[in-house]
Amino acid sequence: MPLIANQRLIQYTNYFLKLLWWLTWLLLVSVLVYEIMLPGHTPRIGIPIRFSLTETGSIPLESLTLDVQLRRAIGELTILNPLPIGFRLWHTLALMSGFFLVLGILYQIRKIFNTLVTGTPFIRANGVRLRWIALLVFLIGLHRNAVFLLYYLLFNTRLHLADIQPRLFEARPGLGFPWSTLTVTVLVLILAEFFRMGAEMAEDQNLTI
Repeated sequence: MPLIANQRLIQYTNYFLKLLWWLTWLLLVSVLVYEIMLPGHTPRIGIPIRFSLTETGSIPLESLTLDVQLRRAIGELTILNPLPIGFRLWHTLALMSGFFLVLGILYQIRKIFNTLVTGTPFIRANGVRLRWIALLVFLIGLHRNAVFLLYYLLFNTRLHLADIQPRLFEARPGLGFPWSTLTVTVLVLILAEFFRMGAEMAEDQNLTI
């Protein structure tokens, strides 16, 4: 009975991955049509930036007044108007490349689950597929930072803010090292090594038989 339940779970998961695969393609086509066919729309871009400020103030605390200084702040730069054609095309390419990275991961996962359905998961090909997944996961983490960094380089010298004096304002991309992405990448690589070892053990057993 547990074996039948596990097979059903694998089968249902396989169906879900297939549905997710086609939904991702549908979303990709929808975004592509939206970006190209509706040139007057405003893109939903939120670019993380860090502010270097020199603002002083005070905090009254019982009989004392504490002097404070605001030196750093984190914000999000949001575009409120439609982009020119050149920037819009670049923005569309950035979105498409992200979608294709996700589709690459889904493709490899579906291939792995197909071997689970047939009952032959411990093959060398699955180890290779997991390494591809690890690489694509890491590229997704780099992709996000790269896109925000390019936006920052394009907009920073042209940026004018009404309520912040230029001499008090210094923006830089609010990007950090993708530690979570690196952690997932390492875990997937470890799993790939387990699959490689399992494949070698299965091959040894077949040779022994």
